[in-house]
Amino acid sequence: MAAHARDADLYVMSSVARVRRHGGPVVLGLLVALMLAAALTGTRTDPTSAPFTDQADQAVQLRAPELPGFVDGLVLWLDAADGSTLFADTLGTAPAALGQPVALWADKSPTGNDAHQTDPAGRPTLGSEASGLVPVFDGADSLALTPGLLPSGTTPSTVFVVARLDAVNGQYAVLHHGGASVGADRFYGSNGSRFRYISANSRANPLTSAWPMGTPGLLTAGYTGTGGTVSADGGASVTIDGAVSTGSTHAHVGAFGTGSRWRGSIQEILVFDRELPAAERRSIEEHLAAKWNLPLAPTAPSGLAVTATGDRALTATWSAPASSGASPIEDYVVAFRAQGAGTWTTLDDGTSTATTATITGLTTGTTYEVRVQAVNATGASEPSTIATTQALALWTPADLAGGLGLWLDADTASTLTAPGGVVSEWRDRSGNARHAAH
Repeated sequence: MAAHARDADLYVMSSVARVRRHGGPVVLGLLVALMLAAALTGTRTDPTSAPFTDQADQAVQLRAPELPGFVDGLVLWLDAADGSTLFADTLGTAPAALGQPVALWADKSPTGNDAHQTDPAGRPTLGSEASGLVPVFDGADSLALTPGLLPSGTTPSTVFVVARLDAVNGQYAVLHHGGASVGADRFYGSNGSRFRYISANSRANPLTSAWPMGTPGLLTAGYTGTGGTVSADGGASVTIDGAVSTGSTHAHVGAFGTGSRWRGSIQEILVFDRELPAAERRSIEEHLAAKWNLPLAPTAPSGLAVTATGDRALTATWSAPASSGASPIEDYVVAFRAQGAGTWTTLDDGTSTATTATITGLTTGTTYEVRVQAVNATGASEPSTIATTQALALWTPADLAGGLGLWLDADTASTLTAPGGVVSEWRDRSGNARHAAH
């Protein structure tokens, strides 16, 4: 029954977002009662499971949301795949059709933070793409949100943005909220070099992965209150350090205040008021990638182990990632550094899908850290967990202070004389010529 209850919770979130515009408290109360009953009986009130009984039913019901499980802390969910959330009027009574301006994009989260535009000249247009109908912003459009309903101050957040960039000319914001000026805001979009980009409290970091021009891409960003991370298409993340103190006076979709307008379509925006753990974050990234046919990097390799082998050498072994992403694994990138050092050195071993590698030329007695990333056509995964071990050297007589009287070493074949497989002499390597003979 728990699984059904979880689905019902999500369905209520979607339906409540619509009922605000089509009914009063009585309708809302009836809807919630129906949804709770569905959860308890193991069924769900879904328009695809039974005919509509009247127009009121049609007005308040949405298809069940498709997020992977019930996730706490969802405070904004704009989903262009759900056409019943896109309206040509700000009251939410006239569904938007292809080619019409979008005046209201209904929020499917429990918060009800609908994106809207009262100025007809500033509304995005509902355009057609392979994925369906989506709002398209032309560099002069934007939708407003209620700032106080989004994470502010040092409240953590996790944000997922799916959008398509069509033109580059300065910074462009898919989502921006916070204060009136840089230094008290959170910005998600692209910088003038087309790199995926976030900023917070005047601290910014562009990813080397550019928005794929003319096709949707995924940006994931998380803030802890003292820093943050950003990644593209589920790949390796970069870090922003420093406290984040966000205002609550401005919030827009497709614009940074009155400027930095987005040029392209926006497919989906998810905002959580907490930092999602890695497993939850990946689950949503995989869901969005499948839903919008996005490129997706693999997950990190697992089971990394490192052992000292040979003369000042380490051998690393690992297991392939649980998910190869949207395409097969093409390579593994092995990096190493002395323990506690800041810079990683990438092993120059060419391109290989083998799950083992040997690192040579290390310093005897130094403990090394090793990590591995999987690579597919989209990019590199997050690094694996770090494994450590100490580099050793082969023992030789020179390592001794002196006094070596005899050294018989079967590992050196040249010291053995064995005609017919029978050892007749074992030569002494100490330099004292104390050979063993028979």
